[in-house]
Amino acid sequence: ELTLGGTGQETRDYLPGEMVVSRMFDLAHIALQRGPGVLTANIASGRETSVRALAQLMMDLTGRQKTIRSAAV
Repeated sequence: ELTLGGTGQETRDYLPGEMVVSRMFDLAHIALQRGPGVLTANIASGRETSVRALAQLMMDLTGRQKTIRSAAV
């Protein structure tokens, strides 16, 4: 059994770590070109994924199926 801390319907914009690092290097390059100042940016895919869907995807990828349960009352 896999117990989620919330309802499982909460959504996030998940990104692979290498994509985040790549975008951070891109932003550092832009900041160096612009010079001193503040650079504000959001790094995102623009696609929401529920915690429950992510848990199911991880089980599918690993071949380890479990019952998904919500800890939310």
